[in-house]
Amino acid sequence: MTRAVVDSLPRLPLSQLLAEKPSWSLKERLMLARRLAVAIQVLHGQGRTHRALDAATVTVDEQFHPQVGAPAGPRRFGGDQSSPEFCPPELAQSSAVELPAEIEAARAILHQRGMPLDPRRIDVYQLGVLLCQLLTDESFLNYLYSPTCKSKVPPTARALLESCLGENPTGTLVDCYGLAQALDDVIRQFADKQMTSTLETPPLGSAVVSPRETPPQGKSVAPPAKKSAREKIPFQQLGHFQIVDHIGSGGMGDVYRGYDASLDRYVAIKVLSPHLATSGAA
Repeated sequence: MTRAVVDSLPRLPLSQLLAEKPSWSLKERLMLARRLAVAIQVLHGQGRTHRALDAATVTVDEQFHPQVGAPAGPRRFGGDQSSPEFCPPELAQSSAVELPAEIEAARAILHQRGMPLDPRRIDVYQLGVLLCQLLTDESFLNYLYSPTCKSKVPPTARALLESCLGENPTGTLVDCYGLAQALDDVIRQFADKQMTSTLETPPLGSAVVSPRETPPQGKSVAPPAKKSAREKIPFQQLGHFQIVDHIGSGGMGDVYRGYDASLDRYVAIKVLSPHLATSGAA
């Protein structure tokens, strides 16, 4: 009965939802990725791989339940079919090879080619591409070539994402069971780290900027001040940002380092001087 209700909820392609820059929390994004991993693990338990997972074909309902289509037919990897959006690096440098959905048949073909690759690894890689899009709200190609995009990945999820994509020197994830467990660990870490405190309304004229943005009047961001925290930090909270330290001053105000628990990332926060804020409001 519950399953039927869930299946009847309206669904939208994940690509459309991400294009709208949803205000999903980090936990919601990680839970969505975990549900995708479990769905593909069920498919693997049936002896098949999907090999065509992308944000355009994955649909999501309003309760964050994803749905994937039927496994693709035989699909080629390597050679001129080496797009990093669907082909793992282990196959990208090889000549093209056509792989069926059946795990054992695909494994035999790879073995004949001298490629000791578990076919399930293709799905894990493609899930890693989806996880990257969930964590950055940008395309995977932007992630590959833009340091700014890479910096959007929360620290608690960085090693996991690199393990999915084959970028982690300490190990690569091969199956969805391991991926789901790793996602559980990250979700637990985030829950333990998440901070709760009374929200305070930001002062008039406060603004949140990215950590790379130039501080007021072009001054460089200074190291944390040596003065006492109480003297340099007149408040502990601005909106939903926890104030960590004071990192710079300029003619227009001060710059503070803040922590956004919902996205597990640090930001720079500009606070205008009171006389400027008052003038702007006049």
